[in-house]
Formats: sequence, structure tokens, C-alpha cells
Amino acid sequence: MSIEYVLIHSTNSREEILIMGSILEAHGIKFKVQQESIGKLYAIASDGLGEARLFVAEEDADRAIRLLNDMEQEQAQEQE
Repeated sequence: MSIEYVLIHSTNSREEILIMGSILEAHGIKFKVQQESIGKLYAIASDGLGEARLFVAEEDADRAIRLLNDMEQEQAQEQE
């Protein structure tokens, strides 16, 4: 049985995606990162070049989104 992955976040920051992936991994959520190849090669992030996308298994999508939203809210509160 193959796992269906769904897009939950995209950004021009590969580092942001990798941090998010680490959080998901810590909670047992499998993920995939996809980045447009020229962005990886030349570290370009402009007009869609270098866009990084974070995918999770469809069955984990709601939980993953909640975890990442909670993380963002905590960071915002810390900055206040």
C-alpha cells in the first residue's frame, strides 16, 4: 500500500522547511521535502526558483498542521 503525501507548507527558505521537518520527525510524522533543483544547486530563492515544499502523509496532515501552527504561535509569543 502506497502512502499518499499532501502539501502542507511551501516557502523560499529550505532551512525553514528542514526545521519544520525536524519537529514533525520528533513527533513521529513522516515527511518529504521537495525543492526546485536550480534552487538547491545555486541557493536561489526568487520567483518560485528554489521554492521548498513540505509534504506529509495524508493521514497525518491535520496533526502536522496543528503542530506547526502551535510552533509558530509559540515563537510569536516569545518575540513579544
